[in-house]
Amino acid sequence: MQDPFAILGIAKRFSIDEKELEEKYFLLQQQYHPDRFAGKPGVERTMSLNKSMEITNAYQALRSPLQRAQYLLAEQKIFVNGENDNIKPTEELLMEVMEIREQLSDVKDKIEMKALDDLTEAKRKKSTENLEKNFIAENFQAAAQDAIRLKYFSKIAAEIRLKAKIL
Repeated sequence: MQDPFAILGIAKRFSIDEKELEEKYFLLQQQYHPDRFAGKPGVERTMSLNKSMEITNAYQALRSPLQRAQYLLAEQKIFVNGENDNIKPTEELLMEVMEIREQLSDVKDKIEMKALDDLTEAKRKKSTENLEKNFIAENFQAAAQDAIRLKYFSKIAAEIRLKAKIL
């Protein structure tokens, strides 16, 4: 993946100004959007389409705290939540996730589901806060564990939303 920070002209750090990110995205899209090149030769239209897709991919990557963290960790040669992981989840995290999944399988009503959703959302928020602190402190090993936690709890949150539709 190309450097999404460079593509959008955003400072390379975990903490980003979401308003600035959005402004840069829309400014670049106005400049390179394929509709602006409709009457141009095919090469220029293709270039604008490719550039527009590159800008959109960079924007989506930086909007996501998890993807942003994974990119910054990869620059430190730390890989998590993918095929080439060199940092694995802790046993403690795996047990915690297993317990929450057991609770999810036992949920019987919307009140229990809401409580579990609130718990999971709090864990996602705490993981994101810890990511920010650990990137600032340049504690990349701890940031890697936070990224793993965030991925697990994001996946559980998605499972909760699916199950909530059934209840």
